[in-house]
Amino acid sequence: MFVVVINLVSDVFCVTVVQSQNDYAVTYTSTQICAFKGSTVDIRCSFKYPSRVNVLKRVWFTKGNNYNPEDLKTDPVYAGRVSYSSRWKSCTLTIRDLRESDSAVYKFRFETDRKNFTGLPGVTLTSEIVMNMTVCVCVWIMDVKISPLILFLHIFSSSGTRGHIIFQLGNTDLSE
Repeated sequence: MFVVVINLVSDVFCVTVVQSQNDYAVTYTSTQICAFKGSTVDIRCSFKYPSRVNVLKRVWFTKGNNYNPEDLKTDPVYAGRVSYSSRWKSCTLTIRDLRESDSAVYKFRFETDRKNFTGLPGVTLTSEIVMNMTVCVCVWIMDVKISPLILFLHIFSSSGTRGHIIFQLGNTDLSE
């Protein structure tokens, strides 16, 4: 048996926002994301456009304006750390090795053979430093077998975001 319990307490909450104009729209899965420095984060969106329209370009950006954005893929600050994963009408921005300086509003823009469209208001990403992380590994030995194995992580961030993660391997009740 493998049990994973995740409980995070934070001021950040997720909502879905749709910005549309006629037959064009961008929907962000979350408008606010909080992630720890050094981690990898995915920012997702879906978009729609009329039939018989061809998408020519997909761009994620933080700089430039909504009509002339600077593509993150060409920004030296993000060199080697960003990638886009595109499916039919969705696009995911992945940022690896997150830095504090990555805290920004990320917007998605798609360009077609008829019209270009930027999804507003975008996604606010906040990158935080983990101030203290305690890892305790407890192993009980019963009948010469290691059962269960429990891993407990407690995380505190600079802004007060807290969380803990419990991993259990074995067949034992966590209430003991």
